[in-house]
Amino acid sequence: MAKRKNIVFTGERVIDNGKHGELFVSSLERYKFVASYIKEGDSVLDIASGSGYGTNYLSNFTNKVCGADVDQKSIDYCKDRYGKNSKIKFVKINQDELEKSFINKFDVVVSIETIEHSDKRVEFLRNLSRYMKRNGTLIISTPNNYLGIYPPENEFHKYEYQIEELVAILHGEFPDFRVLVFGQLPTGIMSSDKIVINPVRAALRKLRIFVYSIDNKLFHILSRLEHTEIYKKLGRLFRGFEIDQNLYPIDLSNSYNIPLGMILVLERR
Repeated sequence: MAKRKNIVFTGERVIDNGKHGELFVSSLERYKFVASYIKEGDSVLDIASGSGYGTNYLSNFTNKVCGADVDQKSIDYCKDRYGKNSKIKFVKINQDELEKSFINKFDVVVSIETIEHSDKRVEFLRNLSRYMKRNGTLIISTPNNYLGIYPPENEFHKYEYQIEELVAILHGEFPDFRVLVFGQLPTGIMSSDKIVINPVRAALRKLRIFVYSIDNKLFHILSRLEHTEIYKKLGRLFRGFEIDQNLYPIDLSNSYNIPLGMILVLERR
């Protein structure tokens, strides 16, 4: 028997091999959430399918699932591991380029932890919109940059968004869609008087960016001092402590639990 092709765990492509604990659980919870929007017979596209465990999971709810990724090694791994599942297929695509064979083909388009890797946001979102059928649903998850760290600490990320920022972008790119907002891994309460971006908050954000440009080590030290409890909570992800992985709805007009990660659902009005 030929040895199965492997892909290296970098912290980005989560692999279902029993070694990544809470990180895998968090990711799988997002796919469970996506499944609630899939009807039997729907065609589903999983953009940046990575190691394919999520694509495979979604095949439990429909028989037409496509996983697409820019990395050939990941595609080879998925074909090797899940090749016997006739409900799914895996396709290599080019980053930020329109895949013509996908146009108007899918009822549900899924982008789990992908947009933060693209430095061509507009092209990426417009491609996703073209892959959906007329009344399709788009589901996007991405980290919530609630600390306002620019550029991202994660070396694989081009840009990380704050919730209000990304929601505004999506309203601009998808004017005929409503945007539903959900969070995962709450870190603390955002009180309603802090939700509106006022001049003071804007000035503080500019100050943080300025400090980062002068000395990013000092910036991160200050950030950690300010958010000690949050970082302690994040550390539990890797120490076996049980934390709340469930997704919860967010009303941006009122107080809400600030999430570490956000998931946005776009449906035609």
